[in-house]
Amino acid sequence: GPAPEADEDLLLDIDRKLAEGRTDDAESLLLKCVGEDCNSRWNSLAVVYESRNERERAVKVYRHLFDLEKNEAEKRRIADHLKALDSSTH
Repeated sequence: GPAPEADEDLLLDIDRKLAEGRTDDAESLLLKCVGEDCNSRWNSLAVVYESRNERERAVKVYRHLFDLEKNEAEKRRIADHLKALDSSTH
């Protein structure tokens, strides 16, 4: 069947939390999020963690996103990004 559609209200809520920098809240909402639209939010969350230099959390989110992602090109992009994050530890 068609890909599950994410709940619009939930997505708006996640966007709001991300905009406010409330990453813990955004993350707990994202765990309830189902559908393709959630992936871009997971990516945004990872980017926020990176910008705060919370690398471990960023890596955790990217790994989660990698598991969710169906698109091969995206999977490669995430894998490359994880490698880059990994080498920036030292």
